[in-house]
Amino acid sequence: MKTYLHKNLPKLLSNKGVSMKMLSQKFNVPVKTLYGWTAGPMIPKNIILLKEICNYLETSLDEILFSDKPIYGQKFYVKGNRIEILFTC
Repeated sequence: MKTYLHKNLPKLLSNKGVSMKMLSQKFNVPVKTLYGWTAGPMIPKNIILLKEICNYLETSLDEILFSDKPIYGQKFYVKGNRIEILFTC
């Protein structure tokens, strides 16, 4: 499944006037981790942290992970601190 966190996170930060360093300090996450998220398509292991970042940036998990395209045939749920993704037809 294609995700867009690596493209959407920098755009959202820029729109809010927030730097990676500021986000790092706010959520006690190493800057290196945040830059890793922007290096290529991936989903962070700690989905609860990502949800908190989404709330701070006033966006949703859908928007930050899957761009602004509608999601068809995909459902996800939070299990512990990880995201589980189901594919449906």
